[in-house]
Amino acid sequence: MKFLKPVKVFAAAMALGVSAMSHGAVILSTDFDGRVVSGDTASNITWVANGVSDAGDLTAQFNFLQNGLASQQSLFDTTAAQSRFAVNHNLHEEGSWFVDVALNVLGGNSIALSMITLDAFIFNNGGNLQTSQRDLDLTVSLFDMNFSELFSESFDNVRVRR
Repeated sequence: MKFLKPVKVFAAAMALGVSAMSHGAVILSTDFDGRVVSGDTASNITWVANGVSDAGDLTAQFNFLQNGLASQQSLFDTTAAQSRFAVNHNLHEEGSWFVDVALNVLGGNSIALSMITLDAFIFNNGGNLQTSQRDLDLTVSLFDMNFSELFSESFDNVRVRR
C-alpha cells in the first residue's frame, strides 16, 4: 500500500477482505494494540491472519529529499497514537510516505481480494488527533511476488473528521 501526500494516515484496524465462492472473510487484520515504536518502525504487532502469513513489522518509508538527503521522520508514540500506525509527517510540504504490508498467501490457499478497509486519522505536529476537518490523498496498490503492479486505486481529497 502506498499513501501519497504527507499526512497522518494509518490504519486503526486494518483489514484486508476477500471473497471466496459465496462469502467473504477477513484474511489479515490488526488493531495495533501493544505495538512498539522505534523511529519509523512499529514492531510487536499482533496480526490475525487467515490463509496468509503474519505481515510482521511495518516501516514508514518517505519520498521526500531535504537538502539532497531523505528526511528523517518517525512514528508518533504519543497517548493519542497508541494502538495506531501514526506517521509524524503531516504537511504537504513534507512530501509523501508509504508503508508496505506483506500479504503472502500460504500454500494450498487461493484468495481473491474484493475489499480493502483502512481507518484513517490525521494528527497534528504534536502527535495529537487533529481537531479541525482535514483531507488527505492516498493510493492503495497491490503487487505480485515479482513486484509487478496488479492493481492501483487513488483517492484524492478524502475528508477526515475527528
